[in-house]
Amino acid sequence: LRDLDLTASVPALDIPTQVLVGTDDRLTPPWHAARLARALPRCSGVIHLPRTGHMTPLTSADVMASAVRTLAARHLRDGAPVSAPAAAPATATATATAATPAGTPAGTEED
Repeated sequence: LRDLDLTASVPALDIPTQVLVGTDDRLTPPWHAARLARALPRCSGVIHLPRTGHMTPLTSADVMASAVRTLAARHLRDGAPVSAPAAAPATATATATAATPAGTPAGTEED
């Protein structure tokens, strides 16, 4: 993953997103999460999980599920998208959490 560069792909993810990061994550540290959030065009921000490492989806499943429910409720109505975002490449979607992109859209949290 050291050489993985999704700088061009992440901004193409024109869908509602939220970034979650453990404050003790050494593989994808908070500064990576902040950079990812800045590059995502429709990111609503970064949630920092104190004393949490890289296994956030397993160790904080309840927080992850709550964030997904909140994001879905904010952007979906009666099961249909409120807006029709452009489709993102499938490969970028699967690997976006490992990205370290550049860019600074307004309204995202800095680290």
